[in-house]
Amino acid sequence: MDIATLQVKMRDAFRVEATDLLAELDSSMLELESRPQDADLLNRVFRAIHTIKGSGATAGFNEMAAFTHHVEELFDEARMGRLIITHEMIDLALQAKDLIGQLLESGNPGELESTCAQVVEALAKFLPESVKPSSRSQLNAGSAISQRQRHKIFFKPHAQVFFSGTDPINLVDELCTLGNAKVTGQIKRIPSLENLNPEQCYLAWNIELVSSQPIAKVKEVFLFVEDESEIKIESRLEPAPGETAKADPLADFLNIAGQSLEALDGFLSHLRASKESDRDCCKNYLRILKTFQAAAYRQDQQEAAALLEEQIHLLEPSITIGGSLSDESKGLLEEGFQQLAALIKSLREHQPFGSRLEVPSILQADTASAPAVDVPRKEPVRVAPSIRVDQDKLDRLIQSAGQLLVARNAFPILAKKLALEHGLSGMGKEVKDAGDHISRIAEDLQAAVMSIRMMPIRTVFQRFPRLVRDIGRAQGKEVELLLEGEDTELDKTVIEQIADPLVHLVRNAADHGIEPPDVREQAGKPRTGKVTLKAYNQANNVVIEVVDDGRGMDPARLKQKALEKGLITASAAAALDDRSALELIFLPGLSTAEQVTGISGRGVGMDVVRSNISQLHGTTTLESRLGGGSKITITLPASLMVSKGILVEAKGEEYVFPIESVVQMVRLERDRIHSHEQAHFATYRNEVFPVLRLADHFACAGQLPATSWPVEVPLAIVQTNKGRTGIAVDRFIGQVEVIVKPMGREFAEIAAFQGTTIMGDGRVALVINPAGFI
Repeated sequence: MDIATLQVKMRDAFRVEATDLLAELDSSMLELESRPQDADLLNRVFRAIHTIKGSGATAGFNEMAAFTHHVEELFDEARMGRLIITHEMIDLALQAKDLIGQLLESGNPGELESTCAQVVEALAKFLPESVKPSSRSQLNAGSAISQRQRHKIFFKPHAQVFFSGTDPINLVDELCTLGNAKVTGQIKRIPSLENLNPEQCYLAWNIELVSSQPIAKVKEVFLFVEDESEIKIESRLEPAPGETAKADPLADFLNIAGQSLEALDGFLSHLRASKESDRDCCKNYLRILKTFQAAAYRQDQQEAAALLEEQIHLLEPSITIGGSLSDESKGLLEEGFQQLAALIKSLREHQPFGSRLEVPSILQADTASAPAVDVPRKEPVRVAPSIRVDQDKLDRLIQSAGQLLVARNAFPILAKKLALEHGLSGMGKEVKDAGDHISRIAEDLQAAVMSIRMMPIRTVFQRFPRLVRDIGRAQGKEVELLLEGEDTELDKTVIEQIADPLVHLVRNAADHGIEPPDVREQAGKPRTGKVTLKAYNQANNVVIEVVDDGRGMDPARLKQKALEKGLITASAAAALDDRSALELIFLPGLSTAEQVTGISGRGVGMDVVRSNISQLHGTTTLESRLGGGSKITITLPASLMVSKGILVEAKGEEYVFPIESVVQMVRLERDRIHSHEQAHFATYRNEVFPVLRLADHFACAGQLPATSWPVEVPLAIVQTNKGRTGIAVDRFIGQVEVIVKPMGREFAEIAAFQGTTIMGDGRVALVINPAGFI
């Protein structure tokens, strides 16, 4: 793979990640607006912005990363307690978040340069003078140097750090950009080559950093690995220019001692585990002892030098002669090592804070707590493993599983033929049993692959808090959005197509439905209006409700508006009851808004909402009470790929009714069906509804409609936007599972059918669209 292709893949992968992060930012910022003192929430916002900036720069989105840096700076100041989050800040941050999204998708980021500059200028107004760009440039060298600190950092990443997508070297490099750094790697954990796992991290680092950046900037480098890593940071102020730093020989010796003890501990562990003495290991052990001893003599640490001398005398004979190291000698080495460790620990405890630079792990277990800045180590967060799969691959898998599910219907037919036509009842039973087994496997497979495609409706719901907030602030309203049932799952295709209709409904509820605070107060309502967005499962469907406690709809006003626009006649308007009058809102071009605004009032929307829902094989119903609010209910099939249906027969042809549209299947006596001027009606459970003959509707040219009814009429009662309707058929065959295939382009205008499906015996059946049929 060439570099250009790799970069394209990186950019595509980052776009997916950034889209998720931007969605998280949207909801987190709105929460932060109501809880500005919540430190966890503030850190969540900062981490999302920081990730977008860092990952964006890596993927080549340099303009976006540069702009995001300014947004990050605002929330960094808030984290440090130097800023208080306000409504105005959130307004600007949301605007900046939208702009980040535009930069992410823009093919020419230069077109947005002036807009970015305006937002950066607005952001700078909230920043303290000390961190504004202009202020930074005016800092003199002396003041910058006087604030420098020396940081001693120990960084030991988790062994599985690579699996989180983090390269520890990048973090060390980032630290080096903060000032002058001296980096020392620790390699003692690296195993022998045959035991080395290339996917694990064995390294640790000691970094000595001199920087004018605050400690928070240093800690920020480890923001995303602090939970899984061992990190220790110690800081002290650097002397100002002209000041002479006092030499500290003991501190230098203790640093050498710490490194020597770390190395000795590693070699000693090897000697403990080895049954025979390792001559090379002993030679290395001796070399470290002599280096350690030389440092002890230079710093006049006589007690340490004496202990080291004893160990040198113990090791030298076995190396010179080539003999083995006895267990007794190993025990003496162990004892001498522990005495050395205790001595060094004692010396460190009497050192001032500024000199305590490196603490080897061998000394940390019992060390008294020191005034160091410790980043607490938490248990690694276990995240369920996941992979991203191309949608086309997923669709092919689902199609294949669905076809297997349909194909299993052939087994009962084949078993019946073997028994009746060929007299092989025994073989027929075996085929039927095999078919039942394959059927169970097919059902499990279909359920598994369909669950992959199902998504929580939260992915749609999370965009609405921002929408409602913006409408409320623009119109001076107090609106609260309540979300319920966010974990309810829908097919990915339905999720993608339901978003726009819901945007229109929620926007209408906040704009048209909720009254201004003073008006609500005069009506005896709370000043804050409520819009509720609710989702739940009902049988094989998902129901979504949009409810508001606002002004409600006036049926008389709707009729008046429809008359003014010529959408209905005066006689038709007079015949409408209140419930039917509410349905007028779904007519194209009808709006009750007094004036056109940037939000609504153009009469485009409710008809499109119903049309889009119908295309998803769903229904839309409206309830409203003047002064009491409105409720719009959307009923949708949970999935469009594989669905259950009722197989019926009419005039020798088989048809499938989607099970989600069938309220009930009944057999009505002939005398309960009535006719009036070529229209038919039925009474059932104190309800009257129209009746249509399926066979008459699809009769061929020249065929006359039936003039009489059988003694018992099989009736499928279906629910559409127009209410309930009974559809008469010749017989019910049973429930089936089908894959609905769209009809060809030449049949696209036939609204009576959703599509076609292939039955188990290879025959093609038409799938009825009740809304288009009626």
